[in-house]
Order: sequence, then structure tokens, then C-alpha cells
Amino acid sequence: MALNIPKRMKERLEQDSSINSFTLTSVNNLKPWLDANTTVFFPEYTDHSFVHLNEVLATAESIITDESWDTITSEDVSAMIVSVLLHDCAMHITEDGFYSLIKDMYPPIKSQYISIEPRWSLMWSEYMAEAKRFNSDKLKSIFNDAKPVSDIPDNKIDLTTRAC
Repeated sequence: MALNIPKRMKERLEQDSSINSFTLTSVNNLKPWLDANTTVFFPEYTDHSFVHLNEVLATAESIITDESWDTITSEDVSAMIVSVLLHDCAMHITEDGFYSLIKDMYPPIKSQYISIEPRWSLMWSEYMAEAKRFNSDKLKSIFNDAKPVSDIPDNKIDLTTRAC
């Protein structure tokens, strides 16, 4: 499968060969990863393959008014395409990546937009504390049963979809 760039976007992108090349290289670099379409967490949530990306890209193109196309640049189109490619990338996290996050194995993110980035371990602990207080209605809506949420196992082999 491949990314289907809508006609107007493709025409605008092709007006700048360097931006077009960057965009197509980005698509090609991500293709093996997206073709695998392996999402450990929330696999039922949505398709994360090129089918989904093509739908998102077509939707993005469709909401741009005809009058707006005069101001859309090749860079704008490239940014839209790369954004579509990356918008669900966190859904592809592996078990190892998940454990690395909640055990703070990555350095904190330094951002000019956020003064202090909360630690993943803290956010996970807060989430688990909240999840353990879910009432039976909330549990039934999420898991289709009322079994209380418990801590995740230390070993990823014992990890279940219910644990996360």
C-alpha cells in the first residue's frame, strides 16, 4: 500500500522539487514501519496503516476551501502530509517502549513551550490511582466487565491488554 496524495496537494507539492523530494523521502522512510501496522496497545482503536492515513489526508485536503488554495504553499502541503504521517506514531509504541516510558528511562523533554515536563512515571502513577477508583459502570464501558484495575506486571510477558 502507498500514500495517495490528493491531486491538488500533489500539484502544489510538485511546484518545489526540494520540498517534494523531502516529503516523498519522509513517506518512503516511514513506509516499512506503517506497512507492518503493528500496534500492541489499542489494536482495536483504529487502523494505523496507509488506509487510515489516506483517509486522514483526503479529509485534510477536502476541508481546504477553493479560495484558500491560492495561499497554500508547497511547504504547507508538505507539513500537512508529514503531520498526517506522524499523527498516530505514538500508537505504535512497543511493550519495551511503554516500560521505558513509565520507568523514566528517557531523559526529560526540554521545551521552550512547557516549563516543566512531568515525568512519565508520575503521570502513570496518577493515572493508575485514578483507574483503580473506576466504578463498575466505568469499568464495564471500558472492559465490558466490572473487574477492578490492577497494577501492571513487572515482566512484559505477563502484560495483557487489560493492564494498560
